[in-house]
Amino acid sequence: MNKPDRLRPKLVDPRGVLHQRMTATSPGYGRFWPDEDLAPFVEHLWTVAWDLEVPTVSEVLAHPSVQLVVERDASAVAGVFTGRFVRRLEGSGRVLGVKFLPGGFRPFLDGPV
Repeated sequence: MNKPDRLRPKLVDPRGVLHQRMTATSPGYGRFWPDEDLAPFVEHLWTVAWDLEVPTVSEVLAHPSVQLVVERDASAVAGVFTGRFVRRLEGSGRVLGVKFLPGGFRPFLDGPV
């Protein structure tokens, strides 16, 4: 089992972010390849951080994947979205997520998503 010393950035521009130009190196945004042990299940890990003076609305055209989302006071496993995901961002915050491959969450769940 090969364990990397640090996270490996996924330097591929994201798809699905609406109304703004996002790149793999946009400030406050990052995606990382999973460890090889998780690669059969996980597409990537992602993080978004913000520190805003003026609230903004973020919209994403979601991919058909299960996401594990961790943030202060509001962590969840999010099922497969079929439309836009809309979130109002204000103040400062940070979210860490795990995007599972299609079918990749199935071994961790004994039932339908």
